[in-house]
Amino acid sequence: MKLTPSEAQAKYGPIVNNTWPNEAKFCTIYKTPDWFAKQVINTATNAPCTKIYMNKDMIPMLDKALQLLVDRNLTAELKTMDGCFMIRQIRGSKTEMSAHSYAIAIDLNAKENPLGGPVVFSKDFLQCFKDAGFTLGAEFSRIDAQHFSLGW
Repeated sequence: MKLTPSEAQAKYGPIVNNTWPNEAKFCTIYKTPDWFAKQVINTATNAPCTKIYMNKDMIPMLDKALQLLVDRNLTAELKTMDGCFMIRQIRGSKTEMSAHSYAIAIDLNAKENPLGGPVVFSKDFLQCFKDAGFTLGAEFSRIDAQHFSLGW
């Protein structure tokens, strides 16, 4: 499922005064796999990432991407989880909301993969997320390799 900003608003409802009235309807706490929790740090808490608050629609895709990382022996590339749900506009936009506003995007290894590049993830790692149906920030015109989303 790949959503445009207008499709996300139609599906999940509008963001009003920097709040998302339908948040409780669509979001849940995702318990990360044991291997993930043992090696990935949540940069917001500086602790092992045992759970992620995200849109329920993202769970099957994330499960698939993480399993592909395991199957393809690429889990060592994953180091940090740097955010999922954050109501904000797309950087540089005054009107369009970020996919993070609907908790349908996740940032991984942000320090190594900053906005604008470089892309440190291997092509095989990125392919796992692409094969799971994610949009890759590494393929944006303004590279944002840390960003994996269901939408734009």
